[in-house]
Amino acid sequence: RVSGPAAADPRRRLLAIAAAGLAIFALVANPVLGMSRDWDVLTFTFTLLSIAAAVQLVAAPVPPHALRWIAGAMAITGFVHLGLWVSLNRTPQVSRLRFHRIAANERLFGARWNSELWRYLGSAHAQSGELALARDAYVRAIQRNPAETMTYRLLAEVEYTAGAWKARAEKRPVGPCFEAALADYYETVLPLAPRKSLAYLGAAYAGVQIPGAEALILEAFRMAVETDPGDLEARAAWGDVLRNKGRLDEAEAEYRYAIEKQESQVRALMGLVLLSGARGAPRDEITARTRELREKYPWSTCVQHMMNLLWQPRGLNEPRDFMGFLCFK
Repeated sequence: RVSGPAAADPRRRLLAIAAAGLAIFALVANPVLGMSRDWDVLTFTFTLLSIAAAVQLVAAPVPPHALRWIAGAMAITGFVHLGLWVSLNRTPQVSRLRFHRIAANERLFGARWNSELWRYLGSAHAQSGELALARDAYVRAIQRNPAETMTYRLLAEVEYTAGAWKARAEKRPVGPCFEAALADYYETVLPLAPRKSLAYLGAAYAGVQIPGAEALILEAFRMAVETDPGDLEARAAWGDVLRNKGRLDEAEAEYRYAIEKQESQVRALMGLVLLSGARGAPRDEITARTRELREKYPWSTCVQHMMNLLWQPRGLNEPRDFMGFLCFK
């Protein structure tokens, strides 16, 4: 606590602020927010402490022998910390094993955060080409939080990759391999999904940029609407597919159905804007209507739905980069 004449000393105030940050963190720290985010949380506090220590060392009349002790203690502490950190992360396999042990401790975390841990682990395995381990991690993530849409897409991406690898190894067409991979995917996730459309949309979005998967994508979008007609996101996504195929009247019907049920269905609203562009509306009109959407709805929602539009197949006639700029600006 700083009081009296010392309160006027800016160095003491800086040290007090830094100490208060640590005290507050100790009182409100939640282990659920740790692991992958703990350094982000502590960075500000320890930056202040480092500045305070440097100011005190420079300004205070410290004897040379004391400075040597301080420097030695700091060096030893730094090397111990570095050694521990390197030992915990000396190889990708060791790091993933440690993360796996953390994620497996379901009593420490709630279902949502535990699902995120498994999803992070699945992405690490997928990037390393360990598809079986990635598949297992994503399935666990879905089991812990079956309402999270992104995990279905990531799992489907793994299945598409496995199908492509199998086709390459066996020198077969990719279509049948993709079908077999998606059959395994559906068999796994459909019993877990609270809404079947989540599983089908995941398969559809995952395959958008994959050559040879167009028929499976269209079927997945169609099944998402057929199995859950009330899923407005699926209806709007199917509208995008119809628009991309040139079936503009059918696309408009899907968009208007979604908007009729939910006036703030941003994807459908943006779909109507892009539909007008496909019918020849001037670029200025598209710009004005998109700006209206951006101003009417939160920018985060706009960005989220723009990313959904970016997942659509290439070769469309809407100015994708321009539309993205309007949202991110």
